[in-house]
Amino acid sequence: MFDSVNTTRAIEKNYRENINYMWILRECPAPDHNTVARFISNYKIKIEDLFYQLINRLNELNETDLENVFIDSIKIEANANRYTFAWKKVINKFYEKLKIKANDFRHSFNENNNTEFNNIYEIKDHLEKDILDKDIEFVYGRGVRKTQLQRDYETVTSYIAKENEYDAHIKNRNSCSKTDRDATFMRKKEDYMKNGQLKPAYNLQIGVNSEYIVGLDLFPNPTDVRTLIPFLSVLESRDLKFKNIVADAGYESEENYEYLFNNNYTPYIKPQNYEKQKIRKFKQDISRVENMSFNEETDTYTCANNRKLEFRHVSKQKNKSGYILEKKVYECTDCAGCPFAEKCKRTPHNKKLYVADNFLRFRKQSQENITTGKGIILRMNRSIQVEGAFGVLKQNMNFKCFKYREKSKAKVEVILFAVGYNLRKYVHKKYRNVKACNFMN
Repeated sequence: MFDSVNTTRAIEKNYRENINYMWILRECPAPDHNTVARFISNYKIKIEDLFYQLINRLNELNETDLENVFIDSIKIEANANRYTFAWKKVINKFYEKLKIKANDFRHSFNENNNTEFNNIYEIKDHLEKDILDKDIEFVYGRGVRKTQLQRDYETVTSYIAKENEYDAHIKNRNSCSKTDRDATFMRKKEDYMKNGQLKPAYNLQIGVNSEYIVGLDLFPNPTDVRTLIPFLSVLESRDLKFKNIVADAGYESEENYEYLFNNNYTPYIKPQNYEKQKIRKFKQDISRVENMSFNEETDTYTCANNRKLEFRHVSKQKNKSGYILEKKVYECTDCAGCPFAEKCKRTPHNKKLYVADNFLRFRKQSQENITTGKGIILRMNRSIQVEGAFGVLKQNMNFKCFKYREKSKAKVEVILFAVGYNLRKYVHKKYRNVKACNFMN
């Protein structure tokens, strides 16, 4: 999709009027907008395969390599009405009411039919067997009377359908849109009313190498921290395993670090406190673990008042993805009469520290990576290449909102934009006689 031509009717018009499109057709009859729409709808998987075939071809031409991938995200508004939100708490409330109704129906059905079914699914199977055995035909419309068997069957199937609908709506999200159930309500940067308005959107993740988009995927997560691992899995499934992963601070977590190190990736992820730790306030904050001395032999921290914080126990916490985060808990032996208490702690109890050793070790290694000469160049190029790709997609190609609904169709739409972006990038490079962007030389 080139030059803001991003609708099927605009494509049809250009096929009939634009000489460049006519050259592509090679005297074949111009397809109408319905043909283009059916092609996009019927060949979603083939279009995605075509995109990655293009990436492999660019790799064969030495336009791209498997050295560095620059990852970033942007929130693209979904094709859904803005005020069609469905919140998880509200759906759970109706779900509980539905379970009460289904349970009451089960009790009444068992009493009336002298049965002992444990759930409505068993009742449904029983009714379906009766319908087949008795060869009962359902009746609908005015002037007819439904049998009790038909009434019971319609009731139990409606409960099951509603239960499946509730399960499919939210899953692990806190919200969804009624007109595009795959979209999640998020806060976008384009907040013209300055009131933090929530809009239905998708989190678009892209990976860029040598100025080409080499991978993309859509996620319902408003934040980036839980998108890195599944996104890299998508790239690996297409035989695109890059050596260096360059991303911003939004991707930093112990789970992501552990995955990268265990799978032979080199992370160049900017720590979330990278800029903050440079300021004077951070360095003079005596309550922070970074500003306390640690004794490895005794496994104790020493505070500003020269008092010991001893190890107590290990705290384990499971996040939404199922990863277990372990933190060592240290507690001061006695904070009574400490002149630094107001600056050091917020509670009347003894000072406690929660230290994630694995996370701090991973963060230290990543910070060492980004502060090397190579790391500085990679960080600089991340902002240039990824943000440049987003700028071309949004401004030059006018991709600011999805035209299709549902994740599968929306993904095909953005893939078509990525194919157009890569083709135009390749043509421009060849026209200018520019080699692949090997910025490390």
